[in-house]
Amino acid sequence: MDLSATKWNSFADAYSEAVCRLRYFYPNADIFAMTPSISNGYYDNDRLSEFVDIILEICAYYNVKCVNLRESGITFDMLPDGLHPNAEGMDRIFNAIIKKME
Repeated sequence: MDLSATKWNSFADAYSEAVCRLRYFYPNADIFAMTPSISNGYYDNDRLSEFVDIILEICAYYNVKCVNLRESGITFDMLPDGLHPNAEGMDRIFNAIIKKME
């Protein structure tokens, strides 16, 4: 692993490197990842789906627990600015994380 690297060729390369660095620097830590949820126009949801698939695949490969926020029940009306969840959306994220930790 090249700990001095600062450029990668793809999102998948960068995400894999981030997981590897977390494992290297924090060998006893439980690592949890989250996928993006949905977007109400801020980002293209098809493109976000590609990122979700990549994150899930990398987490499975490295045995990292991953909270798939696409399965958390967040809806468009919980994203007042099109990206960031309101209080109800944050509650859904919190519950999804707690469920994964159990």
